[in-house]
Amino acid sequence: MASEGDDINALKARIRELEQTLSEQRAMTQTSPAVASDCAQSPNELAERDRRFRYALAASRDGLWDWNINSGTCYFSHGYWLLLGHTKPPNFADFATVEQQLLHPEDRDAVLTELRSAIANRRSSLRLEHRMLNALGQTVWVDSRCVLVEPDENGYATRCVGTISDISNEVNTNAELVSAKAEAEQASKTKSQFLASMSHEIRTPMNAIIGLGHLLQDTPLDEVQRGYLHSMGIAADALLQTVNQVFDYAKLETGNITLEHSHFDLERVFERLSHQFESRGLNQDTDTKPVDINFAIDDDVPLFMRGDATRLNHIISHLVSNALQYSYSREILIKAELVHSDGDTIRLRIAITDYGRGISPSTLDRLRRDLQRPPHRTIGEKSGFGLQICKLLVKLMNGSLELTSLPDKVTTFSFTADFEKSHIGARRINDSEYNCRALRLLVVDDNQLALDILSQSAGKLVDHVDTASDAHVACEKIHRAEQDNRPYDLVLIDYKMPIKNGLAAARDIKTACDLNKKPRIFLVSSLSRDEIFSQPHSANQKDAQLIDDFLSKPVSESRLFDAICKALPECLQPNQKTEPEAFEQLQGRHILLVEDNIVNQQVAIGMLRKKGVQTTTANNGQEALDKLHSGEHFDAILMDIEMPLMNGIEATTLIRADERFHNVPIIALTAQAMHEDRDRCLAAGMDDYISKPIKPVQLYQTLSASLITSA
Repeated sequence: MASEGDDINALKARIRELEQTLSEQRAMTQTSPAVASDCAQSPNELAERDRRFRYALAASRDGLWDWNINSGTCYFSHGYWLLLGHTKPPNFADFATVEQQLLHPEDRDAVLTELRSAIANRRSSLRLEHRMLNALGQTVWVDSRCVLVEPDENGYATRCVGTISDISNEVNTNAELVSAKAEAEQASKTKSQFLASMSHEIRTPMNAIIGLGHLLQDTPLDEVQRGYLHSMGIAADALLQTVNQVFDYAKLETGNITLEHSHFDLERVFERLSHQFESRGLNQDTDTKPVDINFAIDDDVPLFMRGDATRLNHIISHLVSNALQYSYSREILIKAELVHSDGDTIRLRIAITDYGRGISPSTLDRLRRDLQRPPHRTIGEKSGFGLQICKLLVKLMNGSLELTSLPDKVTTFSFTADFEKSHIGARRINDSEYNCRALRLLVVDDNQLALDILSQSAGKLVDHVDTASDAHVACEKIHRAEQDNRPYDLVLIDYKMPIKNGLAAARDIKTACDLNKKPRIFLVSSLSRDEIFSQPHSANQKDAQLIDDFLSKPVSESRLFDAICKALPECLQPNQKTEPEAFEQLQGRHILLVEDNIVNQQVAIGMLRKKGVQTTTANNGQEALDKLHSGEHFDAILMDIEMPLMNGIEATTLIRADERFHNVPIIALTAQAMHEDRDRCLAAGMDDYISKPIKPVQLYQTLSASLITSA
């Protein structure tokens, strides 16, 4: 073939050059033994070396080129042309051929500029990635590497030797990756937009359901209706938590979780959480059994604080679920204790302890490894991913998550978290003035843990508390107290006990002829009222009238206090309030409610009316501006975000632009609950943020705090 003949001729010429060089360098062998060694190769050896080089070049699928910079002549290897799709080399080709025909028009100027710059700057090498055109005019991406050699007297290279490699596949793959990344980013953005939309669409009707449920509690209802309403509230709270967790799971991938900073009551958080696990739990036979969830809050833990109560609930609920899953326990203790209080910050340690069979060492090691793994490695793994959510949220709260377990004994998940002190105050019930201290109280429960916790809670309200582990012991103590002329005023008795349940014991106590003073009886149970009194003609239904009040487990101090005051009104002084004094300042306030949904208006107005708040409504931002400019005075503004004509962000910006309204508190009241929404509200000039569904206490607390700050 002609191409092979050309290569042979070139090789022969190269051999002649080497022979000439060899003869010239033989004279140097006496003064330079090293040179003599290098040059002491025969023409056949040199030919063999060049042949080996040519074979290696062919095997590498690279192309070799050699450019004489001064003359412009070039040598191109056979592989060079094969790489560019030529079956045989052209009859003539020089550097002009490269410039005019082989370099891609869009890359030509850049490549030539780089070459000239390298020569002018006396560089020794150069590497470029650029496009060339093959025999069919198609684009080929190449990695071009060259060395600049044989400098002249001024140091400028006179020769450039290099190779080109086809990198089209790599470039195309990278382009596909870039495109895929862009599509993924767009999909993530679309998902975030979808989540924001879904958040708004779900929370709006849930606000109506939960809000109207709160208002319905203040209407005349019988016990059955109240039981249904209570169950409906538990289901709604559980659904809301599920919605929030789904959003958190999606936001974990982008790290876009921002904590709320709202007022909350830790005791109520624990109460709501315990209701979520009513009638849940597993034994070794996988039969469903009620779960006994108890909680204890140390006396030095403030009643009110600021933080993200929803995410706190997420953490604890998942850790409780872990306890149920791994230890198969039906006894759970949730305890909160104060680690330290510094300035405006308080740090709590919350421990979730189960008294089941513990976690095996292998499972314990795996869970601990899950806590060390990055989030993206646990997506799709139920337990690991849930623990990563907890770990992330705890970290956002400046805390840490720990796990300890003793096989066949206990397992404890614990974490620390920072919260802000509330302007509302930290007063607890036992700091109040009331006339309950002198009451004598008996607590009856066969579960020792529940008995201890309930008696401790009662001991913070009354001075004398006795305990009994079953109904027979309780009846004996009641009769003995009667004989000693120190009868009990109140009996807290668990419903589900062996031999004789709480209702049967209540019947014996209330019908006993030898008791001159019969105590008030509160039935305590982890079951709901409906589950106990569901059958109209059952014995339980007949005994229901013997019960003075019903308390679902776990029993908080505040609910026990309310029940005592309801059953024994003399315990509450005439001017005593069971709610924080800060709520009193809401009385007589005038609030502008900016909300386009009629049902949501009804819910908010009803909640505010309960605190003596006068409410004026506006259906959009423009109406709100009109009412403000009319001269009517408002103490605060509750502002929705998504509204027709003018949304809440636009309205807030215009309100803040008017000096007359600089100090009027504006609180976002919206179904949008993504972290960007809170940022937008605060950036627009709002003072605080409440996400729907509206919780009455949170509404009162946030509104009170805003009024205190603006005063």
